[in-house]
Amino acid sequence: MESEVGDVKTYEYGRIRVLAKNLQDAGIDAQVAAQILEGGELIKRGTTPEKKADWMREAMRRLDASLDLQTRRTIRERCACCTTPAPK
Repeated sequence: MESEVGDVKTYEYGRIRVLAKNLQDAGIDAQVAAQILEGGELIKRGTTPEKKADWMREAMRRLDASLDLQTRRTIRERCACCTTPAPK
């Protein structure tokens, strides 16, 4: 399930929702965020761990190609499991 909330989509899989929120909170342009999050709507709670990891790896590659080091670091730190509740 995916729906618009302001300029950010909500995603079924919690870790992608956290990434989307952190991109928005960091003030990342909506088009850049959409490129980073591309295909995230296809990742569901029941998606295999391997496919989730593959998607996240590619999202991180897109993030690396799109944002400067300090912005990437801030977003990743905000997404860390030690700072955010585990998604359902």
